[in-house]
Amino acid sequence: MIRAMSSINMYIIFKIILSSQNFMRKVLSAISYLSRDIEFIPYPHLLKSKRCHSHIGMAFTLFGFFILTMISSCKTNEAQSIVDASIAYHGSAALRSGKMEFVFREKSYTSTRSGGEFIYTRTFEDSTGLVEDVYTNTSFSRKINGQVIPIIDEQKLKFSNSINSVIYFASLPEGLNDKAVVKKYIGQDTIENKVYHCVEISFTQEGGGQDHDDVFYYWFDAEDKSLDYFAYLYHTDGGGIRFRKAINTRKIGEIYIQDYINYKPANDIEKSVELNQILDLYKASKLEVLSEIITEEFRFVK
Repeated sequence: MIRAMSSINMYIIFKIILSSQNFMRKVLSAISYLSRDIEFIPYPHLLKSKRCHSHIGMAFTLFGFFILTMISSCKTNEAQSIVDASIAYHGSAALRSGKMEFVFREKSYTSTRSGGEFIYTRTFEDSTGLVEDVYTNTSFSRKINGQVIPIIDEQKLKFSNSINSVIYFASLPEGLNDKAVVKKYIGQDTIENKVYHCVEISFTQEGGGQDHDDVFYYWFDAEDKSLDYFAYLYHTDGGGIRFRKAINTRKIGEIYIQDYINYKPANDIEKSVELNQILDLYKASKLEVLSEIITEEFRFVK
């Protein structure tokens, strides 16, 4: 009988499996090393046979896949737990139903959602008059001075994405549990003397929209799970990386709303920066302030 191995010994075997250049030789070395954990193996001379080597190799390969699957599952579960806690902290689950209204850069936005259906609107004035955009699950339309105007598909997509982006960021962390979201726990970071959990967010192609290949890093306070920083890699309009720091957090009703300082890498390094490098650049004060994301006149009606 073989009694249970310690977690340290399991880790040793796992590392051997991943890094081995001579798989069977390494496996047998591991078995020899762990001999103190073995109470009894019938016919130990069989370990020298090629057939036994084959069975051992298959067993350890399956063991390796099992461990990898378990690690991946644990990372997903941990990421999910953190996101759920952050949504609860911010109170943003309430936004899944009811009507949200706010002003961003002199344009009025509304978001009305119920049972998976949504109606987003944007209203503003320009040289043509009063512009009213309406974006739903299935359509986009624009009125100017109360009259519906024809719009080509390319413009519909551009306007829809613009509205969706503004409402998405204003609603965070709500939206991080959408069906197309893929979560992965990255690890802990220290930012301005506080510990944060970093969660990577990517998207499936189905349901992920035109920007499904964008990737986000979100940093959640390890204590209260507030969303204080995030960064993202995008591909539209030439692509790039942005980093945002939450400011002016305030509670309106049951929902925390916050503004952001929007940073970018300096022009001379922007094209060479990877997403996983952006936090170090922020810590080293090597990011430039691009803009401020200010949400005004927020109101929510259930």
